[in-house]
Amino acid sequence: RTIIAAGGFDAGAAKITASYLQNRYTFGATTKFKGFQVGAAVPFGATTLILNAGQGKADAVKQTLFNIGLDHSLSKRTTAYARFGSADNNSVSSLGAFTGKPAVTGPGSDKRIIAVGMRHRF
Repeated sequence: RTIIAAGGFDAGAAKITASYLQNRYTFGATTKFKGFQVGAAVPFGATTLILNAGQGKADAVKQTLFNIGLDHSLSKRTTAYARFGSADNNSVSSLGAFTGKPAVTGPGSDKRIIAVGMRHRF
């Protein structure tokens, strides 16, 4: 059983988002996962600042996520982007960065992600 609730609001100066997820899954034993995220996209001319933070928990396992990024419009259909993400695990968590699946590294290891690229919409 999965429950997802999400919403967003355009406040003019920023777009605000929030979501909640609850899921029962079997990974060795049946576990209940709960997670939430809040975010904002704040435009500054051709550039938009993106912020997201959230947390996921399953029994004693807990991961806290934080993302920050910039989108810069180069044209009507082309955008350059840069992102930094941080996934901080508690001492018993070994979740991978932004996957929700166990990572190769041991419990308590934190993950960082950097992404830079260009997106073109056809």
